[in-house]
Amino acid sequence: MTFVRENQVRKDSRLFAEMCTALLKRGFGVRFRVQGESMRPNLQDGDDVLVGPAGAVELHRGDIVLAENSDGLRVHRVSSCDGAAGDVVLRSDTGQDFDPPNRRIFGKVLSLRTGSREQFLTAFQTRFVHPVRILTRRVGLAVQNRLRRIALLLPTIISLSLVCATFLVPAAHAQTADLQLTQTASASAVATGATTQSLGTATNASWAGNVGTFTFPTPLPANVLVGAPLTTTGFTPAGYNVTNATITSVNNVTGVVTVALPAQLGTATTATWAGGTASFTFPTPLPTTAATGDLLTTTGFTPAAYNLANATITSVNPATGVVTIALASQSVGTATAATWTGGVLSFTFPTPLPANAVTGAQITTTGFTPAAYNVTNATITSVSGVTGVITVALASQSLGTATAATWAAGVISYTFPTPLPANVVTGALLTTAGFAPAGYNATNAVIASVNNVTGVITVAHGANLGASTA
Repeated sequence: MTFVRENQVRKDSRLFAEMCTALLKRGFGVRFRVQGESMRPNLQDGDDVLVGPAGAVELHRGDIVLAENSDGLRVHRVSSCDGAAGDVVLRSDTGQDFDPPNRRIFGKVLSLRTGSREQFLTAFQTRFVHPVRILTRRVGLAVQNRLRRIALLLPTIISLSLVCATFLVPAAHAQTADLQLTQTASASAVATGATTQSLGTATNASWAGNVGTFTFPTPLPANVLVGAPLTTTGFTPAGYNVTNATITSVNNVTGVVTVALPAQLGTATTATWAGGTASFTFPTPLPTTAATGDLLTTTGFTPAAYNLANATITSVNPATGVVTIALASQSVGTATAATWTGGVLSFTFPTPLPANAVTGAQITTTGFTPAAYNVTNATITSVSGVTGVITVALASQSLGTATAATWAAGVISYTFPTPLPANVVTGALLTTAGFAPAGYNATNAVIASVNNVTGVITVAHGANLGASTA
């Protein structure tokens, strides 16, 4: 290939394009100086590049080419290439978007020259070295931008912190109460040697993490100090009534006084659910903090639905140790299928299943036909969160010994003693054994009709079985 050196500076892009086309078609190479920053860091503004003839079928991803599109002449990198279809997609090294479609590809950059140093481009450089340089530059720019933003935001953050420290701290303390008192007739006092000092009527009382927090009118008496004993009366729930509890902290600005207030109910012996209420049975005597309106936290239960965090106690029975809280049921939607086999009833519900659908929880279903699939507070035996299948135990019911079995017109009729069990309904499954001929022995045959007066149950059967001798 012959190379032609052009010393003139040409600003006419159309004329330059025509000259490049003519020279490259004849097998000559064209050297010119690039302008712009779009190919940094691999091509710098003012570098000289040497372009040699190359068609679409000769190009590979990573090659740098001279091309023309709607934006003009560009020296950009091949992002993807389909040589057979002649489809070449370009992008600059600093850009995120692809270039507009190419009008024509003139040739491939064979070498670049920076100052007096010339570098011939190899496949290893364009496909491995250049991408690493691009990534390194982008990471460096990202770090610079992040540091610049942090530097700009730092004075604002410091100013806001000072404002919050000055104006917002009292309000934050004042809003820590999570229990509004149900009455205001509460008295409190701090013992000071032989005498006591009244704190007045508390406006708020709350409990969290074994700490009781009381908010009193300010200014607090001088003897309200950390380590002094506090006595409170008249609170509802009564768990907030303490006697000589040691004060653990005092905030003279907000009037907040805290004491250690443990709430340990021990290990529950039973946990049940019915009608939107969960009942826990704890050892007696219950602590004084176990009162209606107080908060209950439980852990370690299976199913996990019984594990609660700060649930409000709705009732307390000190004699039996039963503590209740409201625990609403969760709908599992409309079942798409319901089947029974081997004493197990399987329901398929839409996924995802609610969090309370766990093994050991209770399920109630309605609206099924046959009615045997309608269960009330049945204990869930297994749950598949993937398929939505929930199973419960549902034992089969014996019909007793049939007194007669006949076949006519594709229907077997069995006569059983009355009254029939409740699960014997149209659509349920019937299994029979011990008949002769054996054709009368059915396994999970669908019941076609039931006559509760005569005890006659029918199922479909195509073949003539003859007379039964059972």
